[in-house]
Amino acid sequence: MPSAALSVLLVDSSPAARYALRLQLLALGARVRLAESAEQALREIERELPDAVLTAPVLSGMNGLELLELLQAAPRTRHVPVAICCTDAAWPLESIARQRGAVALLGRDHTRAELRGLLRTLTGAGNGAVPDAGREPGDARPRPGAHGPGPAPAGHATLTSGMPAAARLPGAAGPRPLRSRQHRRTLALAALLLALATGFSVFVLHLLTG
Repeated sequence: MPSAALSVLLVDSSPAARYALRLQLLALGARVRLAESAEQALREIERELPDAVLTAPVLSGMNGLELLELLQAAPRTRHVPVAICCTDAAWPLESIARQRGAVALLGRDHTRAELRGLLRTLTGAGNGAVPDAGREPGDARPRPGAHGPGPAPAGHATLTSGMPAAARLPGAAGPRPLRSRQHRRTLALAALLLALATGFSVFVLHLLTG
């Protein structure tokens, strides 16, 4: 099974969504850690690097795109593959997420086969390449404990001073601003579009069930 040694950090503000997806990941053999916000995810990552991160796009506090950007900015976490679990496989912000470094998207109404395929993608991305469909699952599996607990290697332990404490990671390249003004506007617009799409979905669901 491709996820046998895969350590996944699951980030979602919804307890029900975390519970359901955790059970699905465990059934496929993944080792799962949980975080209910991007800030908690950063603390978990500082404590121990996961093999992959699966995050919802909308979180309390920072959103999933901002978490993705922070992980991509720090040398210690840049190699950790990140996938986004969105409400719709045709997520309107997919191109932005991929530009920020997301390796895959997973719809909420996914099948077991789709989730298994995502774990294979994350396993391959963590090794620098996505494994072929006919490849033995264990061939691309990261070595267990490769990103084990403990401090970052020498030269990767300095926290950036230009970010709030909750958004700092060991291994960041130095005190530089994380986002330009235009970049912040793009993220704010992305969050607004996502909130509008989510609200519309809830409204339609209410109409259908009412």
